[in-house]
Formats: sequence, C-alpha cells, structure tokens
Amino acid sequence: MKAIKIIFAGIGLLLLVAVAVTAYFVAYLDENKDLLADQVSTVLGREVRIEKGVSMEWSLTPAISLEGLWVGNPKWAKGEYFARAERALVRLRLLSLVRRHLELKQVTIQNVDISLEEAQDGRRNWSFGGEGESGFDFDLDALKVENSHLSYRSPTGDIERADIPEMVFSGMGSSELEFKTRFTYRDVPVSASLSSKPQVISLAGERPFQGKVEMPGTT
Repeated sequence: MKAIKIIFAGIGLLLLVAVAVTAYFVAYLDENKDLLADQVSTVLGREVRIEKGVSMEWSLTPAISLEGLWVGNPKWAKGEYFARAERALVRLRLLSLVRRHLELKQVTIQNVDISLEEAQDGRRNWSFGGEGESGFDFDLDALKVENSHLSYRSPTGDIERADIPEMVFSGMGSSELEFKTRFTYRDVPVSASLSSKPQVISLAGERPFQGKVEMPGTT
C-alpha cells in the first residue's frame, strides 16, 4: 500500500511540474510572440505574424491558442497573404514537456482563408523554405481545419474558390493515415475520405489504400 501511495504521489508531482512548465511556457510565448513569429518567418522564408496573442485552455488535454495567425506571400505573388487564420488551437500532452519533447495531440485551425497562387514561370506560393532551422522537436497526431475558404489563382489569372467546413488528417507520423473532408465547389457539396490502412481484398493480395468521394447522385 505504501508503495502505491508513493507511485501516485510521484505521478501527481510530475503532473504538477508539467502544469507549471506549461503555464510558464504559455506566458513566455505571449510576452515574446513577435520573437516567436520572427523565428517561424526565418524557417518558412515568409513574414509570419501573431496579431492578437497567445493564451491557454485548461483541460485533460490542455491547448495553446494562437489568436490572429497571419502568413505572408512571396514578393512576386499578387495576393495580400498566403493564409490568415482567426485561431490556431494546439492540444498537447503535458508530460511530454517534462521530457523536453513536444507531443501535439491535435492542431485545430479555425476560420482560415488560404490563397494558393501559381505564376507563369512555375513558382508556387505554397513552396516554403528559408535559412535556419526550427530547433523544435515535436510529434503531431492530427491536424483539423474548420470553416475554411480556399482560393487558387492560376498562371492566367483565373481564380477558383471552395468553401471547406471541415478537413481532418489523423494518424500523422504513422503508417495508417486517414483523411476526411467536406467542401463545396461551384455550389456542389462534396465529401471525401482516404485511408492508407491496407485492406485485404483476396488471399492473393491487398489494396494499399481505400477512399471514397460523394457528390449529389454520385459515389
């Protein structure tokens, strides 16, 4: 019984340390959000801004909230920005901070406008790269995008748009990646899913992945 009490006390102490580290980490990020944005800008080779601030949401899986995330375009692009998100919510595992390793359970990006653009010489504004290294050691399980708007400007200047209520990537970093999305293109609602989990189709072999696309009257 005494050993069990010691184990629970040790776990409680680790959680307390993790909470303290997380609170300090969030306070530091909020006070130095411009420095953080500059470091990410260096990695991406683009201007990045956190326009509102950094806050914390406490739960069993606490989340760091980045309010007003803005990613700029390369100089040649015609659009004002590559992406502008009202909010990015990063859910993490507390105990991973004690090990100085960031394990992200899920990143949720809400109300984001993404403007893809391609130049006549083949340059694309979704190609990133800059000097320096991120210096962050992290794992990401899932990425979720909510209430998004996507546009694409072709080399001829034509613009196509789509509304994306939901898009989810899960199982990232594993061999069983799953992708689900709902979007509307030219007033046509579309649902799509894709799984990289192999599916046995006969004794002779298996299908390496499976997926489905649904539109009104068509599957």
